[in-house]
Amino acid sequence: APAGEPRPLRETLSEIVLDPDNRLVDARAYAVQLLGTSADHEVTRDLLDLYTQRSMPSHVREAIATALRGRRIGIEHLVEALGRRYDFIEDTAAPPLEVIVPSLLEAHATAAVPGLVHQMNDHETPLAVLPQVVQAIVELGDASVVPALRQFLVLYHSDSAFAEHPEALVSAADGILRHGGAEGRALLTAMGTDARTLAGLSAGINGFFEAERRAEEERIAREAADAAAAAAEAARMAEASLPLRLSQD
Repeated sequence: APAGEPRPLRETLSEIVLDPDNRLVDARAYAVQLLGTSADHEVTRDLLDLYTQRSMPSHVREAIATALRGRRIGIEHLVEALGRRYDFIEDTAAPPLEVIVPSLLEAHATAAVPGLVHQMNDHETPLAVLPQVVQAIVELGDASVVPALRQFLVLYHSDSAFAEHPEALVSAADGILRHGGAEGRALLTAMGTDARTLAGLSAGINGFFEAERRAEEERIAREAADAAAAAAEAARMAEASLPLRLSQD
């Protein structure tokens, strides 16, 4: 800022967050909270950059994650970050998906779907965060994401890398069931009974169908109970309308 003019609060707060004195961790976390309330779109990018600082204490990093989840402006910076990739030559880091994806979900950022699909298909996306990525595609997407989910599921449904943690595959199956119509249901029915399909994925698919069956049974039971109650009420009202005594007429 020019001499004599106050510095922008955004710059001052960012400097406090970056202060290397770990005795000030609580003050740094409070500065993050104040940044999170800013109406400046660029603050979202600032928070994301601060989160990626390797020296950032975990308490402050958690405060940044919370602030980002509460943001509803500047989300375009989170969407843009999905296009980044780790590159040793260019010295670029992979985006911190563990904080970006929950923030996109909270903001219901449907514009992020293409970037999320890119991350789902990127073999460098960590398996630990992949379920969140796929689930975000399912929650934010529509029928247009089915081809990508289908390709992902067909490619990895028998991959032993997912044997212990099939959550990403199960989420993809959930998305196909939600958005894929009859063709999607046919794919899942075949995959759920395929001997090559991972056991965890088969269990997840069959669980979805079982949950549907139970929900349908409960719906039918509720409708039958409602119909019986309505009939009983109609009978009661008909009986109540009858006179207690017959008149001479």
